[in-house]
Amino acid sequence: MNLKLMMQRLFPALLALLLSSCLDYEEEMWLEDDLSGKVTMTVMVSDTLANFAEAGSDQLSIEKVRQMIAGTEGLEVEETKSFRENGKQVSQVTIRFEDVRRLTWLATSSKEPAWVIGTIDVEKKDGRMKLRRTLGPFTTEATSGSRQQNALARGFSGLLLGSYSLTYTLHLPHEPLNADSMQVSRKSNTVRWRFPLGQLATSTGTMSTEWEAGGGGSAWVWALMILSGGGAFGWWKWQRRQSL
Repeated sequence: MNLKLMMQRLFPALLALLLSSCLDYEEEMWLEDDLSGKVTMTVMVSDTLANFAEAGSDQLSIEKVRQMIAGTEGLEVEETKSFRENGKQVSQVTIRFEDVRRLTWLATSSKEPAWVIGTIDVEKKDGRMKLRRTLGPFTTEATSGSRQQNALARGFSGLLLGSYSLTYTLHLPHEPLNADSMQVSRKSNTVRWRFPLGQLATSTGTMSTEWEAGGGGSAWVWALMILSGGGAFGWWKWQRRQSL
């Protein structure tokens, strides 16, 4: 094993990560039946590191994302924010999309947001919608060596980046039927995933979940409510007629 070679492969990616101040990342997405919705992406970095990297509060390259999306069919920047909170600099952008799969275009159009957005695929089968999303790695150099080199690179990344994480929260239009996550709330139709940043340094992360397609269940509920209401009204009129 060539430790020097491994460091040469890994160090540029880690340096780029630190200089871009892409550390703690939170994403919250709201998805509708027709796959439209919105997503809020938030990056948080300590003031110390941000000042050292001279990256200010533009870790998410908000202006660049805005320029990329401008005039792009199916994507629209709704809101951007930059502020300080609890000793951290925070950058936040909210994007509306006509189809969640359009976010894959955003990832493939620029190297910067690619590994945090990843690829998104949705398919309908047997009355169910299935979403699968693949993230990372944020570097390919560290994965092009031998198995032993890659193992060492993963260990090194874990030590250096272990205190940072990426969190993804997905609000579904209906109750999640299954998901590859332990954080599932069927009451609020929410699934949450968390990935250590070190994991995505040299390997991929996946998110998948399924829910009932369309709004068939809701339509039946409304139909029953209308029928029940009509029956109750008819009964009330009959009772009133009897009392006269």
